[in-house]
Amino acid sequence: MGDSGNSSESHKKVANSITFSFDDGGIEDIVVINSLRKFCLTATFYLISNRTNLSVYGFRDMDSIRELYSDMEVGCHSKNHPQFNLIDVTKWHEEIYSSRCDLLNIFNKTQKIRCFAYQMNTFVPGMESVL
Repeated sequence: MGDSGNSSESHKKVANSITFSFDDGGIEDIVVINSLRKFCLTATFYLISNRTNLSVYGFRDMDSIRELYSDMEVGCHSKNHPQFNLIDVTKWHEEIYSSRCDLLNIFNKTQKIRCFAYQMNTFVPGMESVL
């Protein structure tokens, strides 16, 4: 649709937009998130649900993990980080869906978990049906 000069809140264009995303999760996210916050920026962090535990982050409780990502977007990056082209198609659903369920539970449903990032460029035709 062309721009007739009328603007509405739902159709405003954002000039000079940049998106940031980070994969896998871990202790380095602490430094990244603190740096982003200094500049009032946000990013999407794609987490591997089986690696979202206290030992990976050096935290004492799950509330610390929830607080770390509280003003960031969290997305799925699978449960175990397999190369999807090397695993059986029947495992795709478990890797993707159970990862989302795990993350929803970890974040007490305060995060919507509505995005997914393929790891290692392993998109395989047919995977979109699982998403």
